[in-house]
Amino acid sequence: TTSSRGANRTREGLVVAQISLTLVFLVGAGLFLRTIHALRQVPLGFAQQNVLTGGIILNGDSESHQDDQNDKTNIVTVFYQPLLERLKALPGVRAAALSSVLPLRDEFGVTVSGDLDHKEAPRGKEPMIDGRLASPGLVEALGIPMVRGRFFTENDTASAPPVVVVNQAFVDRFLAGQDPIGHTFGMDKKRFGEMRIVGVIGDVKQTKVTDATKPEIYFCLAQMEPGTPLYGIATAFIQVAIRSRVPDDTLRTQFDKVLHEVAPDAATTDVKTIHEAVEDSFGSQTLIARLLESFAVLALLIATVGLYGLLSFTVAQRTREIGVRIALGAPQFNILNLVLRRALLLVGIGLAIGGILAWFAAALTSSYIFGVEAHDAFTFTAVVAVLATASLVAAWLPARRAATVDPILALRSE
Repeated sequence: TTSSRGANRTREGLVVAQISLTLVFLVGAGLFLRTIHALRQVPLGFAQQNVLTGGIILNGDSESHQDDQNDKTNIVTVFYQPLLERLKALPGVRAAALSSVLPLRDEFGVTVSGDLDHKEAPRGKEPMIDGRLASPGLVEALGIPMVRGRFFTENDTASAPPVVVVNQAFVDRFLAGQDPIGHTFGMDKKRFGEMRIVGVIGDVKQTKVTDATKPEIYFCLAQMEPGTPLYGIATAFIQVAIRSRVPDDTLRTQFDKVLHEVAPDAATTDVKTIHEAVEDSFGSQTLIARLLESFAVLALLIATVGLYGLLSFTVAQRTREIGVRIALGAPQFNILNLVLRRALLLVGIGLAIGGILAWFAAALTSSYIFGVEAHDAFTFTAVVAVLATASLVAAWLPARRAATVDPILALRSE
């Protein structure tokens, strides 16, 4: 029924350490959970619901078309256009389109340079712009708003004058204060030396939700032919976006079936919904949030059980003393105060040390959080309240047991 002062101090020190570390984990989990919430509130510039995406790699014969200079087979007309027609004909499909790059899916990116309105920039200072190939219907498939003008249509064929579409970031950087419709962009001295800007689309998040949108220029996929500057992009890789009203799994099966009917040697890469692509783009933030959440829950459980166990052990040690106090007329409030006072002291010390540690730990993780301050007052306050409440519950149970001790049984315990 007795123990050394050093043993008691060691047990109390372990409880204080548990509470301190629990506070650090809870603050970290809170900050990263708020980061994930903030990321999900960022305007993406496109719709996330009911859109299936995936990469397409044309193998086999398509590679020979690319390598053989004498082969004039155009994979755009032979493979891509028939594929789109078949996809659009599927039951429940509202829109389908192809693009070399889709939002938050950066498997294949290309940077292009050229002259705007035939104004050549000094060598080495040419504007570098993210280039994309796209088919008509991309804005409908992804729900991207048109800011001005139009997107590509079925009339933009290989025999029609070449046209391009840019995003708002392109306009803000290169044509600020001007009407972009009618300006031209040139890449060579031939057919693509004067491509007319016919539309401006809204900015979309490209590779990361936290990054600012860069200037983009979209080239019409139907106008790409063997020998044109960007035809090699089409032969290397393309992505599909399908908006439909059917379940995702059903649409995946239908997509695979149609693709292999049109191009038996084709392979798909990373087929998933655009919502899944958005969630995947959160990357390290999601992983860290889940890890810290698991550690925080486990640490909270251990700290609560540790405090409960320490106080229960203390009450068991002092059962005779408590019985004497009650026999001499000590009210229950005094007995509760006797146990809770020590518990509150340990919890207070643990919270103070944990708060200091959490303050420095939050500063070290500031580069990983988004939309919330590293030393967010709400998160710290909420975490302290949760941990204090859990500790109070853990302390109240043995304190209440001590206050209801039968003095006769207590005096007989030894």
